[in-house]
Amino acid sequence: MNSIVIVESVAKALGAHLAFFTNPAVKLLSAATNNEVLDLHRKHHVKLIINELALPGMNGRELCSIIRKENDLRAAAIITVCPDVPSAKALMADGCVNSVFTKPLQPEMLRKKAYEFLLVNQRESYRIAVSITVDGARSGSSILSHSENISATGMLLQSRAELAMGDRIVCAFFLPDKTRIETDGTIVRVDQDSKPGIRRYGVKFSHQSFQTRKMLESFVNTWSHATQFGTLGNKKTV
Repeated sequence: MNSIVIVESVAKALGAHLAFFTNPAVKLLSAATNNEVLDLHRKHHVKLIINELALPGMNGRELCSIIRKENDLRAAAIITVCPDVPSAKALMADGCVNSVFTKPLQPEMLRKKAYEFLLVNQRESYRIAVSITVDGARSGSSILSHSENISATGMLLQSRAELAMGDRIVCAFFLPDKTRIETDGTIVRVDQDSKPGIRRYGVKFSHQSFQTRKMLESFVNTWSHATQFGTLGNKKTV
């Protein structure tokens, strides 16, 4: 079940779109302040947080900073609502929150973004072995890594390899139906994993063929649908 915490002010602004979060597959939690959001996340380890930047007590930036520093909490996706001011762009630039929505809020757009993050969390339960080769001076042998989630446009890798922002790599892996995928990618995010010696990398695919993109889109849609309706079993590794 997906657990979500939404601050009351945003829930009110969502209006009828709040019904999307009130279904058997979603556990909806409500908080009045960012302090309460943090307490609920520590208790329930939610998958998605929708909060406001400016609330009494802790502000949204402080909340995000705390969450990203704690290994048990950092995996949650965070959507922050704030006034339409220059500092709103800084929230996204520092990489702490996953998405920013400015006021006046567009409920339909927020609902769609929340759905995207929930699908990403569902796909995280399917781990795929990925062989990566670095393009450049450090290239040579392939490096075995694992994807923590995958989409048609990129993936999150977990690896012992030491890569840097901007590194160009070649990713090769098999989909569950044994279809082999090979595509170029660029490292666009670097994080330290909670496990010693393990790093997490955000990879953006590039120079994809039409056929490769369609195969990835098909995999993502099939996996998301199966997960949503409970037709897949336990975690697997290909």
